[in-house]
Amino acid sequence: MVGEHITTQCSQCHQTGYNTASIICSDCHLNEFNSSVNPNHPALSISTECNSCHTPTPNWSPALFPQHNNFYQLLGAHQQINNCNSCHNGNYSTLDQSCITCHNADFQNATNPNHVSQGFPGTCEDCHSFSAWIPSTFDHSQGAFPLTGEHITTQCSQCHSNGYSNTPTDCYSCHQSNYNNTTNPNHQSLLIPTTCNQCHTTNGWQPAAFDHSQTAFPLTGKHITAQCSQCHSNGYSNTPTDCYSCHQTDYNNTTNPNHTAVSFPTTCNECHSTNGNKTSMDSKHQGVQNYVYESNACLNCHPDGSHKNLIQQRMIIDK
Repeated sequence: MVGEHITTQCSQCHQTGYNTASIICSDCHLNEFNSSVNPNHPALSISTECNSCHTPTPNWSPALFPQHNNFYQLLGAHQQINNCNSCHNGNYSTLDQSCITCHNADFQNATNPNHVSQGFPGTCEDCHSFSAWIPSTFDHSQGAFPLTGEHITTQCSQCHSNGYSNTPTDCYSCHQSNYNNTTNPNHQSLLIPTTCNQCHTTNGWQPAAFDHSQTAFPLTGKHITAQCSQCHSNGYSNTPTDCYSCHQTDYNNTTNPNHTAVSFPTTCNECHSTNGNKTSMDSKHQGVQNYVYESNACLNCHPDGSHKNLIQQRMIIDK
């Protein structure tokens, strides 16, 4: 006999005699089991092996609960808690299992960073672990915005200066200052679009590149090595794609032959290509008598800059 059993009247345990008395706790204490409300033992399907939690000490408490992991797994710092009431606060039946239920005070009082003012969500487990509040981490790879390149080492507050809820994911929202202050080239004056990721990557602002092959004007030949500003001197929106718009000066200043004097057409690509002219011209003049790739020779067939004489010459050859 130990604890409360020492002072218990014999007849309370030996109501049916002294030869067949059971030593199983629940045979005597089933009523206490069924009427328990904190927690409700039958509702939670707690084992009737009373001695797995209780000892013959006064008032059934304090009680241990080795089956705790069946309901809420105790890990890390939670394993070190000796006072069950610090989490349960007297409620052993309907306690909410979310972290914020116990740690709301920690959330409200956090200053580095200030969780309340910066709009942190109340899902503590997004950043914290059971081991300790610090260090804390957030696995961006599991979210809608995985961190890559320079973003990996960026301080959280740089992107989340307005809080951690509804943070925009477009580059310009964070990098507007970079866009406005850049001078090489001047993005504002050239009307470069604000879709930064078309030219830049998270590995760094420089070097920057733009995949022209994915546009209506793929770069070929000499265009590949041309400086962007040569074609986009008036900005990067609504840039014309006809040759003459960029090469009007070349057309006006050429003298061998003088394109303006003989009224050559401004459809430059009829004679020129982005790779150089000779190969293109040789291909177009197959079968033409006395053809040579020499500027002055062009006027022999094209004295007025048209194709009329060439067509007539080809008709003669065909005859």
